[in-house]
Parts: sequence; structure tokens; C-alpha cells
Amino acid sequence: MTRTLNKTNGLYITGLGLLIAAVLFAASGGFANSAGTSSITEMSFHLPPGNANSFHVLSHTFDGFTSHWEQYSWDWYSHSGLYQTSRTSPLSSLEQFYNTIGNQLLLDELWIQKGFVNRLAKVNPAVLFAPSRTELENELAGKDVLLLATDRDPGVADLLAKLPEDYQFRRNRAFYLENQGRTLYVIACQTREEVHRLYEHIHAAKEFAKHFELKKGVAGIQTNHFLITPSIGWHPLDLTSLLLQFDASWMTLCGYNDFLVPEDLSKMLATIDFDFPCISGQTGKGGVMYGMKRYPDIQDNTLEQCLDWTEANNGYFFGTGMAGEHEHAERYAGFVLNGPGNQDQLEKLGTPFITSAGTIRDSAPTAMVLLMDKDTALNQDAIMRAILERRCVAVFAEGALAGPEEYLNPLRILMLESEYLEEQFGGFSTLAAKAENGLLSITIGNKTSTRLEGTINLKAPNGVWFEDNLESAQVALEPYETRQLDYTIHCAASASGQEYPIAVELSTPNGHRRALARFTFPKAVEIHPIIFEAPGEIHYPVTIWNYSENDNVMMDLAIMPEGSDKPIHTEHLEVSAAQWNKTISGFQFKLPSGDYCAKVTALGVSAEGKIAIRKQKGRATAREEDLNDDGIPEIVLENDRIRATVLLFGGRVIEYIVKSKDENLLFKLWPEKPPWHGEPRAVRAFYPYGGLEEFLGYPFIGGHIIYKYEIEKAKGDYARVRVWANVHGSRIEKTVTLAAGSPVLEARYAFNDITPSISVVGINPLFQIGPSTGPEDVYHFPTIDAGSGLLEKRPEIERYYGATLFLREGWAAGYDTEMDISLVVGYPVNDAKLLHMWNNHPDNDPTPYYYTELQPWVELKQGTTTYFTYYIFGQKGGWEPAVKAFRKLGLVTKREE
Repeated sequence: MTRTLNKTNGLYITGLGLLIAAVLFAASGGFANSAGTSSITEMSFHLPPGNANSFHVLSHTFDGFTSHWEQYSWDWYSHSGLYQTSRTSPLSSLEQFYNTIGNQLLLDELWIQKGFVNRLAKVNPAVLFAPSRTELENELAGKDVLLLATDRDPGVADLLAKLPEDYQFRRNRAFYLENQGRTLYVIACQTREEVHRLYEHIHAAKEFAKHFELKKGVAGIQTNHFLITPSIGWHPLDLTSLLLQFDASWMTLCGYNDFLVPEDLSKMLATIDFDFPCISGQTGKGGVMYGMKRYPDIQDNTLEQCLDWTEANNGYFFGTGMAGEHEHAERYAGFVLNGPGNQDQLEKLGTPFITSAGTIRDSAPTAMVLLMDKDTALNQDAIMRAILERRCVAVFAEGALAGPEEYLNPLRILMLESEYLEEQFGGFSTLAAKAENGLLSITIGNKTSTRLEGTINLKAPNGVWFEDNLESAQVALEPYETRQLDYTIHCAASASGQEYPIAVELSTPNGHRRALARFTFPKAVEIHPIIFEAPGEIHYPVTIWNYSENDNVMMDLAIMPEGSDKPIHTEHLEVSAAQWNKTISGFQFKLPSGDYCAKVTALGVSAEGKIAIRKQKGRATAREEDLNDDGIPEIVLENDRIRATVLLFGGRVIEYIVKSKDENLLFKLWPEKPPWHGEPRAVRAFYPYGGLEEFLGYPFIGGHIIYKYEIEKAKGDYARVRVWANVHGSRIEKTVTLAAGSPVLEARYAFNDITPSISVVGINPLFQIGPSTGPEDVYHFPTIDAGSGLLEKRPEIERYYGATLFLREGWAAGYDTEMDISLVVGYPVNDAKLLHMWNNHPDNDPTPYYYTELQPWVELKQGTTTYFTYYIFGQKGGWEPAVKAFRKLGLVTKREE
């Protein structure tokens, strides 16, 4: 018999005694307060004293000699005694960077007065080397003078005495003095060798400043906007806005499906006449491709295929691995430059180069500066020409440069001088813009010690305007002042359902700055693009997003037979919705068998969806059943032909069994566990339960979340279960329906309040037609590229691969040639960006299995509801009869031009 020590009174109580005591304790109401009543309901939560997020900060400075004299400062941060980190002061880091430039130029303790080169480039002074005082003053009487001298030359001591003491004792200096419209430019060093060296560098920088305009950009960005796996994603407009504040004016993209971004972005920017060139690209085997509209499948190519594709489509291929031998190097446009450490290889190769910023996270991205001839229009051709002609410099973290040697030192001098670069990049001010909740907020900062006066110009697309039809406003900021300006946004019904750029320009005598705000204007009405129902009462959800100033919105429903514009049913409903918010409502109506178009109108905006009604024979049921005895029920939907199981972990359909073949067409690992189960890495990796699931920033949404559920119809002409979850504010709802007389399974989705960083959802079934996945499985796709024909794909035993497909009709079919069983999937083709096919392989950790995915990728609609539907249809026999039967259900959609 077990014994437990009661630490309160030191007695030993037997296990049986504990059980009896527990029963008596529960019967008495548990712990009681002094009054003898239950205290649980009276207990409350109190935050502990103090700030849980407070840090202990220790500030430090160093001013002394290491390998050279240097000054720097930093802060140590600690929390809870064990967490600690350190941050160097940005100003300290900048000062160290300036010291590094002087060291690189062999001009230690170098100081150049701000504006020295920029002003020198705009005049033509007399150049005097170590003149007498009389010669210098005579020359100054007539014009500007550039004086080259050592500290010991005549009159130099008097000139140095005019500087702050710290600069007087620098070793190398360049500064200017002014009087009565005359400027004396002085290069003063401690030795003649240093004088000549500094003069040569300043002369080169002056010529550089006279001949070039600098266009900063960021190359090789991966936006991850059309990526369904974990990533830090950037909406193209938000990325453009960020890069504008980074002083950039162009970019190139090379991430997964980023070739889809430039055309959409250019169309959006064209609505406000805003120039910001964006060049499409994509990574491939051995390099990066640029400058084309389409690219070979990113998950399925070879180096030779990439080169052939690039040459056939007039693109550019930049190889990776500069230090290695390259068999096809003569076919490259150049190489990808990874960092300043590759400067020696770059010089040795003498080829063009491009940088790769990758995913922009918390560190500053690598940039490229193009050296453009004055007044050259900035477009894709000009950008690529500058890169191919090596008129560019790469800029890495902490100001490190790489590129052609003749440009590096002039740029280093100009970085010390700073005024020229500030003029090039608008560094006299800051400008940012944000559009949210019907308000455009503009933040302007004056970075100078003088009053800043200028004009704010606003530009919005048609259908969007500001209070009082405002297009421009005067602004004046005191030295170093920052100010926020807010303007109310107004919208027309014609603008509903789009994401728009709003341009802001600050014009001042010192130059111009631009900013961009993304204004999301959700569609006023959202409904399901297609649903499948049995005759009878139908609940039809509608999401209204209210942009009007009224809290009550009238919405109208009209149901027309497909191909007709004459309604057979109409309804009117008033709903409450706050301005700039959504509300979810709906209609109830009955329809007989047939194909219909539902049209819902509100606030001058209409949405249309298809409703396919089919009379069902037989009976479908839905029931709870704990299939793996874990205490969490599964939901089993069943008719005479199909048995489908919904797993509450992730709300996924885990089984779709064709009963005549006793075959589950969905790959299913559950209830078995994957190899990494029980390890921390498995929690944040793809966990292959199997079945029909969703890639929504996985594993953030999918994963191990247990969904709530409601069986909405347990038996009859269909069976239906609704599952839902709220994951960190993202609300996902799925309604799974099995018809009584058909093998069609419908998964009806509603996505609400999805985290803004997630832009795309992939509806992700893991299929396994037959007992295995292999070349015996043949898939057919009605792709646009195939014209009126079909594209055929098969899984391969030797490898995994993916394919990005654009369908002209919303279906795909698979057939197991050995088992004689077919699969058809369907979805509203106009509501998906693409269809992605993925053939998995045991080499792919952490999912070492064969299966095939047929994923429509759907852009999420922020601020409102994203509705979508996915269909699974399986039966024995060939795929063509299966497609024909699926068509008869009225569930095939055609792509609109």
C-alpha cells in the first residue's frame, strides 16, 4: 500500500485514507473561507507589482587606445537576472565607421566638413599649393580658392585656429571658410604626402558628384507575399513604402512566386502615376534569373534549364558562388555578390554583379547604388544597363562597400562629407504615411537646424479622396521638429474591394521626399463564390463592410436561374454595421434543384455567387466517434458511397474513403506519430497528420489546435459539421458537408480577422490515390498554357518536386492506373491565385512520405471575410467519367478574362 507524507502535521496517510479524505473534502465544498462558504467564485486575479517587462540598463563608454585611438559606447540590458543582451550606440557605431574610412584611405584621423565636396563641385576655384600669405589673399580677392597645405605652411596655423579645438589637432582635414561671398576651401594635413593623397580623393569625389545621379535600390528581395509556409511576408505596397523610407527608388524580387508581384504592383502604382520600378526575378539552380514575366518551376529545374529559359526569354542569369569554377560562366550575365568579403573575387572576375537582400527582417537590407547619368529616366532597362555595365556599388551593413574600385573611394569621401548624399536621397527631412480606419496619417520630420518650409502633395486613385477635396497643403517645421498631419479618407462605391496606394510628396527648397500608404478598401459585400446544396432551406452568409457614415445598411438579395437576369426570389434586409467595420449576417431561403446565381447588393456594391442545387437519393449521416480512444471525438460523415472523417486537431478532413474500393484517397498518418513527435522541433515543424488541411502560415494556424464543432445536420439528404477556432485573433471556420446521393464532399471556408502578416492561404489536401503514390498515378490539369488541352503530371519515385499551375477551369483529376480509382477536385477558379501541385518524397524531412498535394492558393481579404470552397469527388473507374459526373453537379467554374 502506498504511503504519502502529510507535510503539515507529519502524519502518514494510506492511499485509501487519501481517497476517503478527498471524497469528504469534495462533499464539504473544498476549501472554505472564514464564513464557511465556497471561496472559488470570490477569488480574483491581481497583477504582481512592478513592470514585468522592465530591463536593468547599464551604460558604458570607452575613450582610449586599443589598436588605435577610439571612442565608443554601449548599453547592457538584463532581465530576471539571466536574460542579458548588449546594444552598441548608433552614434558610436557611426563614429567607428568614419574612422574605418580614414584607415582605408591611408588618412588616419580624417575629418571632412559637411558640404565640402558638394559645394566644391559647383564652383571652379583657383588651386594653390602652399602659397605665401600674400599670394593667398591676393587670389581670394578675386575668386574662390582651394588651398592645399601642411600645418606648417604660411598662414595655415591661423586658419586652423578658426576651427573647434578637436579638429585643429586632427591629422587630416578638409574644411571651408567664408567671407563676403568668397569661399576658401582648405585641405590641410600634417605631411605633403597626405595632402596630395587627400586632394586626389576629394578631386575624384568632386568629379563623381558632378557627373552622376545616385539611384539606390534593393536587389534580390524575397517578399514571401505568395508563400503559404512560415515566413515574414511583405505586401508589395508596404514593401515599397518601407524602401522609400530607406531612400530606395527601385527593387528587384526573386522569391517564391515573386514574379507575380511586379505586374500587379505596377498597375496599382499607375493609378496614381507613381514611379518605382520593380523587376521580376526568381531563384533557380545555381543562380538567380531576372527580367522575365514567367520562370521555370522554382522547385523543379536544373542549371541548364534555367540558362536555356533565360536565353529564350531575353532574361538575365546571375550565378552564385563567385569563388568556384563555373562550367557555364560564359552564359551568365554576372554573379551574385554576397558580401564585402567577395571584393577580391569581384575584381578578379571583372563581371557584372547583383546583390541579394533575401527576406527583409530586423536588420537593414543590403542595397545597391546605381551611378546614372544626369537626367536618365529610371526604368527596368536603365537599371539593368547600369548593372551590366558595372556602374553600381553594393552597400552592406555598417556602410561596407563593394564594387568597381574606381567608385569605392569617391563614395567613401562623400559618406564623410554627407551633404551631397543627403541632397541625392532627401536626407534633410523624413516622411512617412499610413492609411488606417479611414484616416491618412502623415509624419514629417525636419532634420536640419533651420526652419523647413514646403508643400505636401497628395495623390489618390479614382474613387478615393480626402476631406474638402484636399490635394496639397503648406507646411512649416521648426528646427528638428516632427509633426503628424491627419486627413479623413472618403470612398466611392466604385473603389470597393481593392487595395490602393496613396502617394504623399514633400517638396522643399532642399529637395523632395516621397512616401506611400496602403489603403485597404474591403469589398462592401462578400459571399461564397460557389456552394452545393440539396433542395430546401438554405442559410446564405453575407459579410458587409460599411464604408458609409450610416450605422444601418440595407442589403438586397436576388436569385436568378443560371444564364437569366430575371429573379425568381428577392429579399431585403437591414443590418447594423459601424463605419469602417464589418458585420456578418445572411439570408434564409428555399430553392428547388437547379443552377442559380445569387446576387447581393449593398452600399452600391454587388457580389455574385453560384448555387448548385441537386436532389439527393439515399441518406447521409454525421456522428461523433472516438476512433483512437484519446477522449477527443472525431466526426464521421457517411453515405452509401463515401465515409469521411473530420479530425478536430486542426479541423481537418482526415479520411475520404471510397467504400466500393475500401480506399482512403487522402494520405493519413494519424493516429500514428511522425518521426519528430515528442521533440521541441516537431511543435514548430510541419506535422503530417494528413488529410485535407490548410497552409495558413503553418504551423501558426494549422498545427495542433483543437477546433470547436457543431453537427448542423446529423442525417438526411446531406450531413454537415461546422468546425471553428480563434488562433491568436485569427478566426477560421470550416463547414464540411457530405451529400446523400453523391461522392462529393464540400469544405466551405470562412476566414476572418486573419493576422495581417499572412496574405495567402493554401487549401492543402494530402492525396494518396490507391495504396501508394508513384508513377502509376496520373494527374490532369486544364492549364492556360495547355490551350484547349490538358497538362499531365505524375509523381516520381526518385525525387520530390512542385509545379505552379494556372487553370482555365476550376478542376483537376487524378487516376490510379493500377487500382482503377479516380479523384476529382474542384474550386472557384477565379478566387484562387494559382494551383500548386506538390509531390512529396521520403527525403523531405520532417515528412518522409509519398503523397501528392493539389493546393489552390487564395489571397486573403483583410478587413472582411474570405469565403472559399473546395470539393473532393472520388469513385472507382477512369478519370474522364469522374470529371463528367463532377460537371453534372454544376461545380465547374471557368476563368474570367
